[in-house]
Amino acid sequence: MLHWKGSAMPKIGPMELLILIVVIMIPVALIWGLIHLFRKLDKKPVRNQPLDTEELNRGVQYCTRCGQKLEAEAEFCPVCGTKKLCTPEKQ
Repeated sequence: MLHWKGSAMPKIGPMELLILIVVIMIPVALIWGLIHLFRKLDKKPVRNQPLDTEELNRGVQYCTRCGQKLEAEAEFCPVCGTKKLCTPEKQ
């Protein structure tokens, strides 16, 4: 075994260990909370929102099954595979 004569390892007691865990967990919890918040804010209910005039002019529709935005040329939903029932009219 190696024995260091000049410097000894400091003893870490239960209080220091608890403080160390809390100091590490606070930034981790803040970062996790921000990521969770932004993901939640990014998910908007698409079924109840009106289409923008730009989207109406391009013929954008939403899937009736999963709410995924569909382009005018799409025949099937890329997420759930539902076939579009009608094609939008371009203005």
